[in-house]
Amino acid sequence: MISERIVEIQNLFKEIEIQLGVDLEVAHELIEQYGKLVQDARYFSLKSTLCFYQGEINKGIDILKEGLKKHSFNFDIHYNLGFLYGEIKDYLNAIKHYLFSAKYSNNIDDKKSADENVERLLKEFALTDVMFKKEKIAEIVKKVNVQDGRMYPLDLNGESLIRRIIKYESEKSYLVNMYQSFQVTNINKESKFYFKTELINGEQVEAHYTYNSDAPFVLPLSLTEDDTVIKVTYNNKIVDFEENTLPINKYNYLKFNEPGELVIETNKSIFIGIPILLKIRKDKPKLVMKIFVDGLAYDVLEEEGLKNIMPNTAAFFKNGFNAGNCIINSEWTLPSKASINTGTYPTKHRLLHPEYHYSFEEHNKLMAEYFKEAGFYTARFDTNWRTTAGFGYYKGVDRLVYESFHGGMDCRDVVTEAIEHISSFKDTNNYINLSMMDLHNVPDEIESHLFSEVNTDITMKRNKRQKGSTSVLTKYDEVKIYKYKQEIKRIDIFLGILFGFIQKNYDKSEYLVVLHSDHGQTFLNKEGTLYHNNRIKVPFMMQGKDVPSANVYEIIETVDILPSLLAYSNIEVPKGIDGKLPKALGGTIERDYAFTQIIHPNQPYKAIITEKDFTFILETKENVDNNLTISFSEYSTKYINKNTKEDVSIQYLEKVEFFESYIYSNIKEFIR
Repeated sequence: MISERIVEIQNLFKEIEIQLGVDLEVAHELIEQYGKLVQDARYFSLKSTLCFYQGEINKGIDILKEGLKKHSFNFDIHYNLGFLYGEIKDYLNAIKHYLFSAKYSNNIDDKKSADENVERLLKEFALTDVMFKKEKIAEIVKKVNVQDGRMYPLDLNGESLIRRIIKYESEKSYLVNMYQSFQVTNINKESKFYFKTELINGEQVEAHYTYNSDAPFVLPLSLTEDDTVIKVTYNNKIVDFEENTLPINKYNYLKFNEPGELVIETNKSIFIGIPILLKIRKDKPKLVMKIFVDGLAYDVLEEEGLKNIMPNTAAFFKNGFNAGNCIINSEWTLPSKASINTGTYPTKHRLLHPEYHYSFEEHNKLMAEYFKEAGFYTARFDTNWRTTAGFGYYKGVDRLVYESFHGGMDCRDVVTEAIEHISSFKDTNNYINLSMMDLHNVPDEIESHLFSEVNTDITMKRNKRQKGSTSVLTKYDEVKIYKYKQEIKRIDIFLGILFGFIQKNYDKSEYLVVLHSDHGQTFLNKEGTLYHNNRIKVPFMMQGKDVPSANVYEIIETVDILPSLLAYSNIEVPKGIDGKLPKALGGTIERDYAFTQIIHPNQPYKAIITEKDFTFILETKENVDNNLTISFSEYSTKYINKNTKEDVSIQYLEKVEFFESYIYSNIKEFIR
């Protein structure tokens, strides 16, 4: 049982604390034993404390920095880093981590202690560093006070990213520019919702650029300064672009219709995207498309009949793969989409906090990267404020067109952008990720689509003002259910245009298309639970080359979408992820159960294990802490027979113990 394991770890921790003051060798052995049981935040703090006693300050710092990759919002790790950096007189880093520890403190005393250390170090720094300037501290404060990725296309401090270089590795750079904005050259906090932006993968060029190609290609190019003069020489042909010839507020696409040598000379800094080779790889699909519809519940499609509520979608996927039992791994968009993109459970990718920034792309490989490495030209057309480049979703992407759904970019815009992209780059292998947020209108009580309004009867016009604290927590509402179905029908209209385009321009052997969601809707069921089928069951459909014609009810998890896409794109499925290729798609075995976790600050932790006939539910009494740690001092469990709705835990004690053990193995690093 979880409580017994916690007691074992707690007793070991107490013994380590004693030995740290008595016998460092024994303490070292006990800490190693502790680490084999769990690598929680305390483990890294204990190891660094041992290093301090042994006089190995820099080693202790490295251990704590490693701990931050897993426990970014932990007070103790940041506080200890502040202390150790202070010991070696690295004042800037010491101040930074004391500020972070104050930000993530859980009580007044901890915050006071961190603040006092900041004040002390500021005085020492000013006395010892003759170059001390307030600007240095201001930069640190900006790093500490960053907001989350919803700010994009502003940076995490609310400043415009337009025509600024973004780097995640030394050799990989990105630049964001305006997109179809004509006279507008930049954005701010007020206007960022109302303009599309375009992010391109490439490199900054100061004066000279050369490229040799064995095929025709397209080159994206953006100015970064006014009055830029560019000279292009290609196969001895010269094209001059004088000052103000190319607009600064967009990417300019240069087409080269033959193989050859390119030389670009410029008087000012410019940004050049990775060349887009117009050459098809025969061993890969010409088109791989992943269509994400936020908040689309499978049960509604099943109850209404897919061909009735989404006739165009039903027709396209008619002879394809349709999963009737695909279960989400997390209950809302931020962690759920991260699981889909990494093939890992929320406790591994750790993109969980609704407000604190975590650079999850630095510690995870994303779906687009696999396709980029396989030679695809990768693109995203995104409206989702939880999957922006600010959350790391630029990684592996060659081209990203983004505008927040709040600004008006709906499924109609996403479809037309996708069609234009495919038409423009038809002579290369394309991987395209589409994001549609239209169903978010319903729980948010927004009416902005003509089709949905016109098809809503007057008796269903009024909202009941039953909007939850989040869309996830919106309660049962017949009016919302009615409007929800209208929005689904509207999405299907535009998907029909997209599917028709694909079928007209590609043979079935040349494409692979997946449609899926991240979660269902709580307002669809009267129980109002986050573990009802209306919430945790989502569509997962696949159509294209070699995809079997099958309606299957084997248990599938949303982490299985990544390996399924890779396998049918002739890309090796990585080892070490949680996702598996479903048996119906060629995998070796079926899953016995699906695993869903709810790890959200200020809500109880919940784990739901879904079998075909039973559901196991674990829920803590205390809420998840703001630093994402979880108290298991009190928790409840149920093992529900789906047919009788009865708790049959007593009859299945072995199964209950097994599931508790399984949950513990996944959540142990988060236990407080």
